[in-house]
Amino acid sequence: RALAVADRRGVSPELWRVFNATGTGHLLAISGLHIGLVAGLGGLIGALIWRRSANLCRTVPPRVAGAGLGMVLAAGYALLAGLGLPTQRALLMTGVAALAVLTRRDWRVMDVFLWAVAVVLIADPMAPLGAGFWLSFWAVAVLILAAASSGRGVGHWAGAQLAVSCGLFPLLGLWFGELPWISPLANAVAVPLVSFLVVPLVLLGLAGLAVGEAVGGLALWAAATVLEFLVAVLGWTADRAATWSLPQLPPWTLAAGALGTVLAIAPGRWPGRGLAVTLLVPLFLYRPAPLSEGTARVTFADVGQGTGVVVETRHHVLVYDAGPRLGRTDAAAAALLPLLRHRGHDRIDRLVISHADADHAGGLSSLLEADLAIGSITAGEPLEDVSAGRCAAGQAWSWDGVAFRVLHPGGAASGNDASCVIQIRAAGGATVLLAGDISRSTEGELLSRYGESMRSDLLLVPHHGSGSSSAPRFVQAVSPREAVFTVGYRNRYGLPDDRVRQRYLMHGAAVRETARTGALTYRLDRRPRVVGEHRRDGARYFHDR
Repeated sequence: RALAVADRRGVSPELWRVFNATGTGHLLAISGLHIGLVAGLGGLIGALIWRRSANLCRTVPPRVAGAGLGMVLAAGYALLAGLGLPTQRALLMTGVAALAVLTRRDWRVMDVFLWAVAVVLIADPMAPLGAGFWLSFWAVAVLILAAASSGRGVGHWAGAQLAVSCGLFPLLGLWFGELPWISPLANAVAVPLVSFLVVPLVLLGLAGLAVGEAVGGLALWAAATVLEFLVAVLGWTADRAATWSLPQLPPWTLAAGALGTVLAIAPGRWPGRGLAVTLLVPLFLYRPAPLSEGTARVTFADVGQGTGVVVETRHHVLVYDAGPRLGRTDAAAAALLPLLRHRGHDRIDRLVISHADADHAGGLSSLLEADLAIGSITAGEPLEDVSAGRCAAGQAWSWDGVAFRVLHPGGAASGNDASCVIQIRAAGGATVLLAGDISRSTEGELLSRYGESMRSDLLLVPHHGSGSSSAPRFVQAVSPREAVFTVGYRNRYGLPDDRVRQRYLMHGAAVRETARTGALTYRLDRRPRVVGEHRRDGARYFHDR
C-alpha cells in the first residue's frame, strides 16, 4: 500500500528501523523516483503505440505524444497516492521535464533542473524548510554531475548510485544526525529492484484489478514476493551494519562536505579535486567542545505530559526518566535519543527512572534498544521486564567535579512517593533538584531530614505542578531561582495548577513550562543560566506567537 497509494500505516516500527538503518526509507515514499518512473513508462508505451500509425507520426512526433501520455499517467498516479506535498513536488518536477519535450525545446538538463526548482518554489515557498526539498533536488543535482563524469552500462549505474548515496551524506548529517554506512550498497540492490520490478508490478496490479481480481492479484502477489525477499536481505544487513551518529554540525562542516561532494563527482579535471577527501573529513570527525570541569548542563526535554531530563558533565551523561508513550512511538525515540545524538553522545552512564508510572518510564524500551551503551539503571521502584538497581537515599557520586546525591526514597514506598529524588551540585555552587512526582507528605519528610540543604537554584517541580505537591513550606524551603514544569500542551489534567504556579512566582522563582518553551537547557556553574530555549531559539517570523 505504501508504494501504491502512499499508505504507510501498515509499516511496522521494526521495518522502519530496517529501512532507516540501511538508508532505503526513501523507497517507501511516493517521490520523484516513482512519479518519474510512471511518466517514463507511460512515455515509452505511448511512443511505441504512436509509431504504429504513419498519419499520427506526421501530425505529432511520437516522443511528444509519449510525453503527454506519460504526464497524464503520472498525474493519475499522484492523485491515487493522495497528492501529498512530496508527491506534488515530484509531479511538478516531472511536469517541467515533460514540458520541455512537449514544447520541442532543446533544453539542457541543467535548464530543466533549474526550472523545476523555480516552479516548486513558486508553488510552495515554504518547501525549503523541509528535508524532502533539499534531499530531492540535491540527489538530482548529484545525478546530473555523476552522469556528466561517467560512461554507460552497469559501471555507470553503479557509479551514479554510489555518487547519490555518498553525496547525500552532508544533508543526512544535517537533518537526521546519522549516516548509514551501508546505504550505498543497500541502495545499489534496493533501488533497481523497487524501481524496475516492484513498482511496475504494483502499477500493473492496480491496472489489472480493473480487469479482474485474478489478473491484478497475481501482479500484486509477485510484487509482495519480491519485497519480502528485499526486506529479508535488508534486515540481515541492518543487523550487521553500523550507523554513524553525528553531533550537531556547525555550518562550516556542512559547507565543506557539500563542496567536497561536488569536487569528488565533478566531470573532467576540475581545479581542486584533490581536496575532496580533505573537505569531507570534518563531517565525520567533528566533535563539540566538552563542558568545563565542574560545570553541568541540564536539559528538560519537551516530551509532552511526562518527564525526560538529560544531565551532562564534562565526560558523563545521566538521563532522568524516559518520558511517556506516544501512540506507536514514545518520548525517548522522539526527543531523548535525538537530543543525545545531537550532543554527540553514544553512552548513558547512568539511567534513572524515578518511578514506574507510564509518563516517566514509557520510553524506557527505546533507550534500551537504541545503539547506546548504558552504564547502570536505577529506579525508585521495580520496573516491568527490566532489571534495575534500587535508587535509595544516601547514594552519592561525583563526575568531573559535579556532585550527585540521592535524597529519596529512604524506605519502602510505591507509586509517586517512590520517586527517586536527586540533588546535583556544580563546583561553582549552583544546585538542581530533580523531584519526580513526590507528594506533599514526602516533601515534608525530606524537609525534616535535610532541612536547609534542600535549598536549590533550579527545581524540577514535583508532579508536573499538581496541587497534590509543592506545599507552601516546601516551596519556601527550596526557594528556587528557576522552577520548571514538564507538562504537555493543553494536557487533560490542566497542569500546572495555577495556584501552584502562583506560589512559585510569589517566592521569586522564574517559572517556565516545557509546553510553552520546548526543550529547556541550563548551564550550571555559580548559578543556573538558560542557554537554550528551543521554541525561542528556533522561532521564525512566520510562526504564530
